[in-house]
Amino acid sequence: MKLSEQGLNLIKKWEQFRAEVYFCAGGVLTQGYGHTRTTTHNSLPVTKPEAEIWLLQDIDIFEHELKPILKGITLRQCQYDAIVSFCFNLGVGAFERSNAYAHIKESPDRKQIADSWITFRNARGIYLRGLMRRRIEEIDLYYNW
Repeated sequence: MKLSEQGLNLIKKWEQFRAEVYFCAGGVLTQGYGHTRTTTHNSLPVTKPEAEIWLLQDIDIFEHELKPILKGITLRQCQYDAIVSFCFNLGVGAFERSNAYAHIKESPDRKQIADSWITFRNARGIYLRGLMRRRIEEIDLYYNW
């Protein structure tokens, strides 16, 4: 499976393009559309086309990391897109350790997935309304409501 245009647009919506280096709510140096992998204090401003290339490269990395974790689980495209968005924001490790993933492994359509998913609404122990709104949008996409 590959991220769809709908999933890509969701990530772009929540990551929002920023040319300059900044610290995200989690305290990580970030640039472009949530790019952290090669961002440093000395990174030069990035153009939108460059940031879009980085975004697609970053998504490829997350999808590669997700492949063995999701092996044997039958997902609909909307479910896969929501999972990639979640992982792009929090990391594959956080997803793999989550109760949401445990429920998905049991049955991808379990309603308990939403209850677990929504708990990832804090950054550095602080509730963030924006993260709550992102989780709600991901859950809506996941269940295709």
